[in-house]
Amino acid sequence: MAVKLESSLTDLMTSLAVIFILLMVAMINNVGQAGKSDITEIQELLKKNQIDCIIRADDPLACTITVSDDRLKFEFMRSDIDLSGQEYLATEFPKIMKVLMENDRKSNISGVFIDGYTDTDGDDNVNLKLSQDRSLSAGQYLLNNVFQTNEKYKNALLQWLYLNGRGEQNPKETKDLSRRVEITIKVKSFAQRTKKEIQSVI
Repeated sequence: MAVKLESSLTDLMTSLAVIFILLMVAMINNVGQAGKSDITEIQELLKKNQIDCIIRADDPLACTITVSDDRLKFEFMRSDIDLSGQEYLATEFPKIMKVLMENDRKSNISGVFIDGYTDTDGDDNVNLKLSQDRSLSAGQYLLNNVFQTNEKYKNALLQWLYLNGRGEQNPKETKDLSRRVEITIKVKSFAQRTKKEIQSVI
């Protein structure tokens, strides 16, 4: 009788383990699909607001907005944002934040990256510092001017914001075009989402 009971318990434990594995596989698949659908949905919603966001081939969970040089371009060796750049940030960034803050999307955003660029002239170290200063100028203008009185957007952006300098750029690009910023939105990765989902189950 003891052998039968032990055998039944083993069978039960095996069945429970198989069910748990199947549930985990289903959850992992759903989480992976959710990341892809989130960035696609963000891209579509931004497009409705006349903001082009390109999903990157090297990172399918990232969507990049290249700011055209007639909207935000830096003067040679300068990092301050001119009036057209200020207008761009004040007009377009609230639209971006509105999309990112809608529904439950906020918890799935892993970062908003502002990358500053320079042209290919000059010393690489100087260009790196200059490109960093350009991204910093954009970030500071958003926090200190655009969202100064909007605590909700300001606090969310503080959590997400990464400022990067890219230094020397691709020589094939025109010099004017390379003196710019790019804005990249990233949603949480498979690993980040899986960890969150497992923690919620446990």
